[in-house]
Amino acid sequence: MAASSIIGGLIILAVEARRSQPHVHQIEQVSLKSAFWIGVAQCASLLPGMSRSGSTIIGGLLVGLERKVATEYSFFLALPTLIVATCYQMWKSRDVFRQDDYLALGIGMLVSFVVAWIVIAAFLTFVKRHTLRPFAYYRILMGIVVFYIFGF
Repeated sequence: MAASSIIGGLIILAVEARRSQPHVHQIEQVSLKSAFWIGVAQCASLLPGMSRSGSTIIGGLLVGLERKVATEYSFFLALPTLIVATCYQMWKSRDVFRQDDYLALGIGMLVSFVVAWIVIAAFLTFVKRHTLRPFAYYRILMGIVVFYIFGF
């Protein structure tokens, strides 16, 4: 996981260092071919230490999406998976829930949705004005710390 974190950070730095101009400035302009390659990039998230959103954002940048569009696309790409996974987990756990639990669950889901919306909006604002380099440095530093702690 530490090595994946460092490698992922180096990949982010390499992609950010590219000076090519993005040709996709709106999410509606994402082609089927670009979507396919972003999906292929998402497969990197199967490796320990690689995030799904990071993989799809970097994939989007590599196929020519503007940083903000790549980030939006990454979040939209997560929605169906998260919704289906949540519904599946709830279905599997249906015998564990009591009638009283559904109100607490509904409130928790509503609060989570609002907080996630705020965080995503803040992150999109950050991404519009900054590169992903701070995240890359964080990943590299975290990987080094993990290697140090576990004595590799």
